[in-house]
Parts: sequence; C-alpha cells; structure tokens
Amino acid sequence: MNVLEQLRRRIAPTADEEEADPLSWRERVLFALLAMSLILGTLSGVPSMMLAYRDGMWLTIGVDLTALIACWILTLHPRISFAWRAGLFLGIAYAVGVYFLLAVGLVSQIYLMAVPILTALLMGLRPSILALLLVSATLGFVGYFFAADLPMGRLADAPRLKFTLIALNFLFVDATLTISVAVLMRWLERSLERERKSATSRDRLAGAVAQALEGIILCDRDGRVDYANAAAARLLAGATQLHFEEIESESGVSLAEAMRVAGAWRGTVRIPNDSETPLECELTVSPLVLRDPSAGEFVAILRDVTHERRLEERLRRGEKLEALGTLSGGIAHDFNNIIGSILAVAEVERLSASGPQAEALERIAMACRRARDIVRQMMAFSRQEVRSRRPQRLAAVVSETLPLLRASIPATISFQTELGARHKVAVDAAEVHQVLLNLGTNAAQAMASRESGTLFVSVRDVVADDATRRIWPSAHPGETYVELSVRDTGVGIPRRHLDRIFDPFFTTKQPSEGTGLGLASVHGIVRSLGGEIQVESVEGQGTEFRILLPTVEEESASGPRPVRGESPTRQRWQGVRALVVDDEPVLRHTLQLVLQRAGFDVRSAEDAGTALDLLRAEGPPIQLLLTDLSLPGGSGLAIIRAARERSPETRSILISGYSHEASEADATVKPDAFLQKPFEINALLATVEQVMA
Repeated sequence: MNVLEQLRRRIAPTADEEEADPLSWRERVLFALLAMSLILGTLSGVPSMMLAYRDGMWLTIGVDLTALIACWILTLHPRISFAWRAGLFLGIAYAVGVYFLLAVGLVSQIYLMAVPILTALLMGLRPSILALLLVSATLGFVGYFFAADLPMGRLADAPRLKFTLIALNFLFVDATLTISVAVLMRWLERSLERERKSATSRDRLAGAVAQALEGIILCDRDGRVDYANAAAARLLAGATQLHFEEIESESGVSLAEAMRVAGAWRGTVRIPNDSETPLECELTVSPLVLRDPSAGEFVAILRDVTHERRLEERLRRGEKLEALGTLSGGIAHDFNNIIGSILAVAEVERLSASGPQAEALERIAMACRRARDIVRQMMAFSRQEVRSRRPQRLAAVVSETLPLLRASIPATISFQTELGARHKVAVDAAEVHQVLLNLGTNAAQAMASRESGTLFVSVRDVVADDATRRIWPSAHPGETYVELSVRDTGVGIPRRHLDRIFDPFFTTKQPSEGTGLGLASVHGIVRSLGGEIQVESVEGQGTEFRILLPTVEEESASGPRPVRGESPTRQRWQGVRALVVDDEPVLRHTLQLVLQRAGFDVRSAEDAGTALDLLRAEGPPIQLLLTDLSLPGGSGLAIIRAARERSPETRSILISGYSHEASEADATVKPDAFLQKPFEINALLATVEQVMA
C-alpha cells in the first residue's frame, strides 16, 4: 500500500500535494508514461512472447522481457534520479524501436518516432532535436543497408529510394510533432515558473499582511468581516461585524455614507473592548478595486492610537498646568509680600494693643495665616516649594497618616488598606500627609450623600512592563515604581469635569466647602516628585486616584528648610548693628521696627545698590544682615558676599517667597538661615536668636 500511495502521489497528486516546480511536473509525466508502459506492455508483451516462443524467436522474448523488467525497476526504485530515470526510459524505447525495425521491418519505425517526442516531453527542446537527429541517422543506416521490400508501384525495383522517401516523410511528421511538443513544454515551464514566483510573492504578501501591526480587514458595505489579520482580530475581539463609534472624520462624511457610495473614509473611531475604556483607533476605509468596483468590497486599516492619544492628552494637560503653575507662582510671590507685610504689622501692633483692638489685630493675623496656607498650596501646585526629602518607605508614611485621615472623616465610612510596598521613594512626610488628606477628604465628601461607603487605600510595588506602560506611558520597562491608590464608592466625577479637576480654583463644591486648590496642590506635589497621577471615575460607582512614584536608593538632595516654631526667650541685642534689605516698604519698615524693639541698631535699604553702599561705609561693620533674595539692582546673595568680605563675622538671614530660589542659588554663598515668606514675628526672632548665638 505504501508503494501504491507513492505512485499515486507521483502520478496524480492532490491540490495540496501538487507543486508548481517544472521538474516536479515532468516527473509526474514520466511516472505516468512508465505506469502506462508497464500496464500496456504487460498486456501486449505476454501474448507476443508466447507467439515468439512458438516460432522460436528467443531474441524477441529477451528484448520484451528485458524492457518490461527495466520499466518495473525504473518505476518502483525510489533512489533513481529523474535524469537517470528519464534517460534510461528513452534508451529502452530507442533500443526496442531499433530491434523491431530490424526484426519486423519498416513498419516498426513507429517505435522510433516516439523517442524524440518523449524526449521533448521529458527533457526539453535541445535534447529532443538531438534525439531526432539520432533517429534520422538510424533510419538512414537501416534503410541503406537493410531496405525493406514493400510494394510501392513504380518504385518497387528501387528499394533504397523507396525507403528514403518513406523515412523522409516519416521524419517530417516526427520533427513537426517533436518541435511542437518541445515548444509547448517550454511555454508550460515558463508559465509554471511565473506561477511559482507569483505564488511566492502572494505568500510573502499574505505573510506580511497577517503579521502587520496594523489591523487589516476585508469587509462588505454592511460591515461584515470576510478577513481579518491577527492585529485586527485582536482589536475586534473576534467580532464578525464592524461596530464603530465615530469620533471624527477628515471629510465630515459619516463612515456609513462613505461605504454606501463606495467612497474612501478616514477618521478616528472607538472600539469597545473588555476594559471599561474603549480603544481609540485611526481607521482608513477604501473600496477594493482589484475586482469589480461595484461589488461592494472594502479594505479597512485599523491602527490603535490609544497610547498616543493618552500621551497627547497628558502633554496638553501638562502644558496647561505648567502655564497655570507659572501664573500661580507669580501671583503667590506678590501675595507673599502683601500678606507678609500685613501679618508683620498686625503682630507688631498687637504687642502694644489691648482689649478689642488686640482681638481685632489677632483676627487680622489669623486671616493672614489662612491666606498664607492658600498661597503655599498654590506654590505646591506650581512646584515652587521644595521640602526636605529623603528616601522613605511610602507604605510606612501612609500608615502614619491614616489615623489623621481616619479622625477627619465620618465614622460611617469604613477603611480597607493594603500597604505591601517595600521600596523607598524620596518624599517629605508632610507632602504625603497633604496628598493623602486631600484625596481622603475629597473621597469622604463624595460618599457623604450616601451616609456610608468604603475608602480603599493601597500602596504596592510595580515593576514596569508592557502592560504597565499602557497605563503609565512615562514608565521605563524593567524599572521599579511604587503606586499609591485611593479609591472610594462615592457618587463619582462627571465626565465633563475630569479634564479640569487639577486646575487651580476649579471646584464643584460650595464656596464654604473648598478653595479648588486641593487637587491642584496634589498634582503639583506629585509632579515635583517626578511621578504621575491618574484618575478614573464612573458616575454612581466611585472614583480612584492612582499615583506612580519612582523609587530611590540613595539620599536625595533637599532644599533649604525654613525655621518654624515659637520664639525662645528673647534677648536684647543692644547696640548690635543690623541691615534690613527688602523692596516691599511696609515689610521693610515692620522688620526694622521689630529688630529695633529687640535692641538692634537697624539700617534699611530698598535695593541692592543702597545696601552695598551701607555695607562699604566707614564705621563698625554690619553684624546681622536680613535680606530678600530678589532685589532691584542685584541679588541678596551678592549682598551677603559683600558683607562677609567686609567682616567674616557678619551673620545673614535670607528671606524669599520661593523656597526653590534658595535651593537653586549660588552654591558658593550660603546664608546662615532661610525664612520663607510670609513668616511670623516669633519665627523671625527665633531665627535671629539662633543665628546670633
């Protein structure tokens, strides 16, 4: 059965087994001829050999038997190459033809006629011409020496001439058939070669389409999918019908209308998927014109741009918030000077006031402190307040903050926590407290109308991979991050508000419930930490804020930290020379008054030039220098440098509305202390005492 199956495959292969190689095609022709020769040769050879045996023609029996055995071997032997198989088969045909030509007569030249034709069929044009010449020479030789005696009318007495005419006519027919078959085979070979190359090109094209990163779809005008490559199948999640939510179109024509009129369409669509957020894809649809243009077939190309659109949206949001941060920083700087002046005057006057006047001044000071806190939130949003940061386990800091958060929200709200992160991030604990308290109180307010709810807080380690980068585009593959998540079961945030929740002063609360700076300051803190923040919200189900922070191994640099706290026992620095430099008149005069009451011999200057003149004047040197960082005509650092050149014993206090200005100042000049505006009189006197000690 195995031999018969091999013969079947060689002679009549199926469509899957068939090859377009010309050599394979010739092999199938050869095996068909061999099989036919075996069957017909056996049927005719047996009675022929019996007759030959009766007449004592032993040579004829030997020739027939040898030819049959050779055909069986050529057919069944698996290791004989095509060239040897074809050559031996043609040799057998030629030998049999010559024998019967000699043994039987001129009528047997039909066997020789088949040799050039079979050569053309199996080996091509040139070998067939050589075979034709060989047959011609054989006929000529036999005719000259062994002319057959056939009746041919007037040529009966001229046997050689008679044989020559018969052979020439026979060769004419044989040559015509041989060349025709050779030319036909050559044309078939070239057609097969073109088909093979075309099939190879089609296979390569099909492979390229199947492996393309873009989704490629063939569909009809009703959106029924006829073909989808792997990328398209993944995007469509196995759907056999196209269902798109159109977002935008370059032409302004709907997709359905374009397909109805067999036109091209290009735009952006949303495709539902397993997650809550649909995929956003660029779609190009055009009629398939390789066939009948009116057939209604279309080719659609889908490209998933969800990741790119998220990056673009975050970039736009970042640019907008950066601009708002710059604006907020400028406003905060001016407010610091104004609030600082008012607070300083109120505290100074309160020292000598009593009764209702002292209470009124205290209320003014309280209002200034409240304004100061709002300004610092604005500065946190604009990332212009740098705090002391060091590597800490975020889970530990969050764990310390949770009791404070628990105490500030209603008891009807339950807590669920998962604090499994082990890696450290460079943060200031106060920043984490501010972030968590802002997010937690917002969540509590979102659940207040439901009288109960659950607040989920989790901190976990994240190793960035491809799935992580789809959520956090800025994450680097293989690096470790810490993710803080705060999720509630509240009323959710309306979709129309999601793009504005981090804008300063944007709030949906009542005026008495919030300033609109809580989430803005959270965003600023997260960005200043080199992290990202995302929000996902479903109306009626709840909201989740997720923060991703990079991990650190070493101590990170921290900015200057303002001195805080109550004033110690105040001393009188009688006769000590001091210089106050500030371009805000009210604040400058108030500082001068406070230091004078403490016993200092105070001078003041409104710009850098005046201050430098006072430092270089004759007389005892300045022993305490209190200067703003940004001054008309120069920098406070230049004034500190000049004071130390005059007297190395001069003590300096640098004041500024921006703490980052002090952290980024000239590293060669370090003040003895730093105070961030606005500050209280107690903090000023405590800093003076610390510096002068």
